[in-house]
Amino acid sequence: AKAPHASVYQAGKLAVNARGNQVTTSASTYKLYIAAYVLHLKQQHKWSWSKANTKGMHDMIVISDNHYPVSILNKYGRTNINHWLASQGYYGAPFSSTRNSMTTANSLIKVLKDLQNGQKAFSNKSDRAKVLKLMHQQIYRKGIPTGAAAALKGSSVQDKVGFLYDNN
Repeated sequence: AKAPHASVYQAGKLAVNARGNQVTTSASTYKLYIAAYVLHLKQQHKWSWSKANTKGMHDMIVISDNHYPVSILNKYGRTNINHWLASQGYYGAPFSSTRNSMTTANSLIKVLKDLQNGQKAFSNKSDRAKVLKLMHQQIYRKGIPTGAAAALKGSSVQDKVGFLYDNN
């Protein structure tokens, strides 16, 4: 805030994009889309933080388990979820029954900005806080959280890792 060019560093003022629209394997970051989708369902009173859903969300985000998100894909249908994601401005067809989930960096940025700003599926403050708390607890802390803490001592990060084969 005190730097001569501080205005450049305000939210939305500085951006870099290298292949942001390139479609690539999402690995476990697809779980951000599942979280958004179920919270969208909650807004329609079609999903709740039941004991099973709470455990499923915990396992999906904290330990990056696939059972719960796969059950959501099977229950609501990949096509239905893809259509909803496209309507939100996210990458429109991440889910397929014949290949790994796909996405773009720009779509992940959009869903994370919605989460950060409490918009769209993340507009409920309590739901948003639960997702962010789970992201803060996720067990894979060697990447972004380690780097952020090294860059600014005492910083903390709420993130969702994704790694599959050579995709990280």
